[in-house]
Amino acid sequence: MTEQQKPKRRHHHVWQLYLRPWTTGGSIWCLQNDRVFAAGTTRIAVEKDFYKFQKLTAADENMVQLMFEKAHPSARRSFQSLVDKLMSPFREVEAIPGAAESKAIARSLDEYASNVLEDLHSGVEARFIPLLKCALNGDISFYDDKRCIAFLDFLTKQHMRTKGIKERVAATVEPMGDADIRRAWSMMSFMFAQNVGASLYRERKRRRLALLRNHSNVPFVTGDQPVINLRPMETQTITIFYPLSPTLALWLGEVDEACPFLDDGLSAEQVASLNLKVIEASYQQIFANEPAILEFLMGNPLAKTSMRVTGRVVFPGGAR
Repeated sequence: MTEQQKPKRRHHHVWQLYLRPWTTGGSIWCLQNDRVFAAGTTRIAVEKDFYKFQKLTAADENMVQLMFEKAHPSARRSFQSLVDKLMSPFREVEAIPGAAESKAIARSLDEYASNVLEDLHSGVEARFIPLLKCALNGDISFYDDKRCIAFLDFLTKQHMRTKGIKERVAATVEPMGDADIRRAWSMMSFMFAQNVGASLYRERKRRRLALLRNHSNVPFVTGDQPVINLRPMETQTITIFYPLSPTLALWLGEVDEACPFLDDGLSAEQVASLNLKVIEASYQQIFANEPAILEFLMGNPLAKTSMRVTGRVVFPGGAR
């Protein structure tokens, strides 16, 4: 078995390359559990087997179909195609008498389960790399051409793939018989993201993308929920904020929404307000390029109360 074939066990739900602008010498500052510390990006926003695909039961598959029954027919076909693709190795083994008892086949299935969704996310990230470089250089022209597809695909999948979203979904979605939302979520989050991304793409000419520049003495922070919706969770609307570095961020508005920020840069007060939104959306960890800003945030009551499983999850343009 080659190195590339080994099961990938440490799954990052926030892309390490994305965090690089906040690092110095390979380390980033992190706030977690009222403690500020420096760590390498390999040690944060990561969980063993977080994206490991688990074989779905018949009840799980029925739950998936029910949750996406109101989606567009082409979207439902796409979702079913993904289910069939992911389940195919398990179904093939079941169809061969005695195959399930083979230790070698069991190892191969385990490797497949560890890698398949992680590889799908890696592909999404790879397609976004050149666009991230453009944005960090002040160029967001990709929003006006076919590269917009890769941009929105990454943005929505990064929003839905995190630990915080998974825990909030598990805490708020009512049980459906023997189906297990946790067992199916790594796959379902991919589906929901595709649904939202398709909606954003259809509306792209009416949604403005803006590059926010921060020239103040307050740096942007980010967190383990780096793509956030600035709109209240109870609504079906989306205004996205995505910090790119301590000095740059992306803002994607709702349909026909004017950007509330000036082109010449944000004030320290505006940056501080957006940082608090990042804290509010985060689950366990907040990241920065310097400890001082995290120590200041640690003294803010909002930072102590926001990073927990709260709020009702809304799936714009899809099931809920």
